Amino acid sequence: MKPVTVCLLFLATLAFGKKVTVENSCPSGAVAELGPKPFRIYNDVFCFLFTTTSQAVYADAEKACSAHNGTLAMPKTNAINLFLEKSIDELGIDEPLWVGIDDRKTEGQFVYADGTKVDWDNFNLFTNPAFQWFQDCVAIDNRYGLWNRYRCTNTLVTNAYRPFICQYEIEKK
Repeated sequence: MKPVTVCLLFLATLAFGKKVTVENSCPSGAVAELGPKPFRIYNDVFCFLFTTTSQAVYADAEKACSAHNGTLAMPKTNAINLFLEKSIDELGIDEPLWVGIDDRKTEGQFVYADGTKVDWDNFNLFTNPAFQWFQDCVAIDNRYGLWNRYRCTNTLVTNAYRPFICQYEIEKK
């Protein structure tokens, strides 16, 4: 490599900081435990962890994400939702995953895991609203990125164990 190229690369690193990678941007404990494969970086802003080996009811999924200072994923824009959908497809996950959206406090008023109101949505329009009053938690579909409502906990007739997506903010260094 020519000295001018090396100098330019060095100056670019100083000006823009180091390249954002899973290893230097996602929770180190989680990366050490799971390896880099289930993580994805979105626009150098968020690190997402797609659980591929464990499932949980909604509240336990929330706890698992918060254990590394994160939340369940919050697809607040179409771009983020498309990123999640593409990542689910790349990872070959074949079932819906919990995301950080629910209406547990007030029926029909969905909020994200950070408490903000859901003002953009991708709900599946073909779900039966008659059965949704007891389905307070949301999972993203593994095929089309649509959101569907599910029971948050197990009952005698429903299984609420699902894989889930955690979201972590990448700190600018």
